[in-house]
Amino acid sequence: MNNNILGRLYIYNESNKIIDEHFAFSSIEELINEYQLDNQINNIFIINNGDSYYSYYDKVIAINLKNEKELLNSLLHVLKKKMDNKSYISLVNLLLLESIYHEIEHAKQYKIVDSNINNIEARLLNLSFNHYIDENVDEDKVNKYLFDLEKEYNNQLDYYYCSPDERFAYIKSINMIYKYSKVVQNNRVVIGYLNYHRLEHIVEEYDVKRNKIICPLEKFFNIRIEVANENKVELIPFDELIDINEEKNNFKTAKRLLYGMPVNRNELDFYQKCLKKTKAYKLFN
Repeated sequence: MNNNILGRLYIYNESNKIIDEHFAFSSIEELINEYQLDNQINNIFIINNGDSYYSYYDKVIAINLKNEKELLNSLLHVLKKKMDNKSYISLVNLLLLESIYHEIEHAKQYKIVDSNINNIEARLLNLSFNHYIDENVDEDKVNKYLFDLEKEYNNQLDYYYCSPDERFAYIKSINMIYKYSKVVQNNRVVIGYLNYHRLEHIVEEYDVKRNKIICPLEKFFNIRIEVANENKVELIPFDELIDINEEKNNFKTAKRLLYGMPVNRNELDFYQKCLKKTKAYKLFN
């Protein structure tokens, strides 16, 4: 946690004030300094149209507070009835801060890749950012392949949620916000919802079919293979780049869930049971 952001968050919550542009700007500046992201972020924008985003190529982070607030009002309308106004504002502020951390996580990802570190996280991010297409493939076919994948990504289908870069950004940002909540908030409904939100991202995109668990990484690879086959594009086999069944043996359950790797039925059941025990699960499902 960042102590300066924590202090400002406490002041906003105590004043019943929703996060504004000043808070967003100052928090992003704090996080750029904290994570040494000067080479990844040159400009900060508060926008009124479109989704929040981070662009590595433009070195820009843009946050749409208006859009984020509207989404939260729609998402949390059931929960709003279960808490007082002050606690509700605190929850909204924590989730707005999560949207900032989410884009900061994307900037951190490019810093990892640029650093040429050779660990599992860097390798998975490289798979997100690169396609490993055979160099002899026709350019028109490659462009069609990339267009079809981008369409899936932009529509926030399985490909989007299973891609390592988005999975990391969602899980890491909510884990951080969950830590903030335990310091600035004592309302059990707020903390309980954030725990539900955290667990939801962890088990999301793990599917069970005929007693076989399909993990997010497998789905991610399969979607790329399907789209490549449709467009007659030759990909370098993914098991040449990363053997997930071999790699999974190097990590405990929490890490494998973060990375979207295979887990066994007992491991997945434990996290799903924790999710279903939360009061928020019963409200939203």
